[in-house]
Amino acid sequence: MNIEEALYSKLVSEAGVSTRIYPNVVPQDIALPAVAYQRISTARDMAHDGPLGVAHVRFQLTISAASYSSARVVANAIRTALDGFSGLMGGASGVTVEASFVENDSDGYNQAGGEQVVRLDVLIIHQE
Repeated sequence: MNIEEALYSKLVSEAGVSTRIYPNVVPQDIALPAVAYQRISTARDMAHDGPLGVAHVRFQLTISAASYSSARVVANAIRTALDGFSGLMGGASGVTVEASFVENDSDGYNQAGGEQVVRLDVLIIHQE
């Protein structure tokens, strides 16, 4: 299982949006609230003799909802689930997460779709 699959699994069980979780962008005409996740960057730990097998992956999660309060409820559920999390993410065949932090939290508005948006920047440090 890769980190995106593990994150998807964690969000399905914790975010309160069922399976309305999508890579990169929330599709148009989808029931709201919904979440999109996008890998922003990856840094890997190295030693003198090569890779250590630990990755620092930064995701941006975009929560889209019809109302601000609904977007905030989902964002808070995700923040609670991910901020400070360590352990196995994604079930028995999941990814071992050493640490997870919500580093940033911001509000926005999607004028084209008329949706309230909350963005969370999450750093997940995991074993590869």
